[in-house]
Amino acid sequence: MHIEDYEWVLYMHGDLSKKRESEMEAHLENCSQCLAAYVRITTGESIEPAVKKSISSQKWKQTGKPRSLRWGALAAVLVLLLFIGVSFTPSGQIVWANLRLTLEELGNTLGEVFGVGEKADVITTVDQSPQTHHGIEVKIDQIFIESDKVFYSVLIASDLITENKFNLQISNQHLDIEGENIPFISNNFVLTSPNPTSAKDEDGKPVPVSTWIMQAVTAKDYSGNEAVNVQIRIDEMVYWEKDFGAPSIIKGPWVFDFVVDGTLVTRETREFPLKVRFKEKKDEFEITQLSISPIRARINVTHLNARLLGSYVDEHGKEIKYYDTSINLTGFLIQDDKGNEAEIATRDYPYSESEESVFEFTSDVADNPYSWLKNADQVTITPYFTRLSGNSGGTGIRRNYPVDGGGFTIQLTKGGQDD
Repeated sequence: MHIEDYEWVLYMHGDLSKKRESEMEAHLENCSQCLAAYVRITTGESIEPAVKKSISSQKWKQTGKPRSLRWGALAAVLVLLLFIGVSFTPSGQIVWANLRLTLEELGNTLGEVFGVGEKADVITTVDQSPQTHHGIEVKIDQIFIESDKVFYSVLIASDLITENKFNLQISNQHLDIEGENIPFISNNFVLTSPNPTSAKDEDGKPVPVSTWIMQAVTAKDYSGNEAVNVQIRIDEMVYWEKDFGAPSIIKGPWVFDFVVDGTLVTRETREFPLKVRFKEKKDEFEITQLSISPIRARINVTHLNARLLGSYVDEHGKEIKYYDTSINLTGFLIQDDKGNEAEIATRDYPYSESEESVFEFTSDVADNPYSWLKNADQVTITPYFTRLSGNSGGTGIRRNYPVDGGGFTIQLTKGGQDD
């Protein structure tokens, strides 16, 4: 029995129990049809199930049974892919300094993607040599730690990359921080692709380069550690010679060990514990924290009366409860008394949604209110909801409907709600 497409969507959003996730992952060990369906959904490509076939080049060889879903689901989302030509030295290695200048020009570095600029003190540019296997050259470019989240960018250069931006993908990879092996979360941060450009080597040959932005959630918070040991290991990549059929597996590994200062974002972050309650029909919510930093603004909100869907006992004997994560809360509008405003309406999908009914909304990278919010003494926060009546006629978050009674004035110096 095959897994329906809608369940893959629920998996990607973290809306399934851990037990069901494990069942789906185990199923893929012996079902190439479901593997192809999962890849089609995550990439948006019409990849039909087909028997494995040989790739014309002898460098790329097919492996045996398909990989578990873990390689796809735990890989962080591909948020942009850029085709640029880069120069090669006579030995065939990329001149990464030239590539970096091109990336900076396009705004395609991790720092530029998050809108903090190339010289920002919160982003670390990794001083690591690239690794090459089977003609695929990989480099870790930049990284930062934000509380219990890690973001980093990976540059991949290979002639295998074509105009089909999904034909060469990272598959089996690992992130180890201070001995903690961390699973990746998927499809929760989508950015706009920049315009492509090209440069050429001495022979006039362009070489495609893809930029991947990775995000992971850690069990521990390393944002207070000045020296954090990091290992990023990419064991395999998958390659589609055409737009359909089973992929070929390209073995690595590409391994990178380095130390990063985890406190860079924390030093510039202000956190405001809050206790602001509001209702939408029968649903009750509480804003528990507002955080602002040069990276983004975040609002944590708890669904106080979320519907319990069930529970299970994990391998350690701990009972894990999971809740309905369906809400019509679309985000928040935050305003100061000087006319500044920003939408905090990008919904992140942490595991806390299903296990604790704690939701996280963040600002868009192009609309981070940090520059004015860090100096504000008080703000007004207005929750917005979708309703059956449809579009309200406004734009942006105002297409939805504000909470009945309007917003709440918050004294940031007090961390409370005005009556």
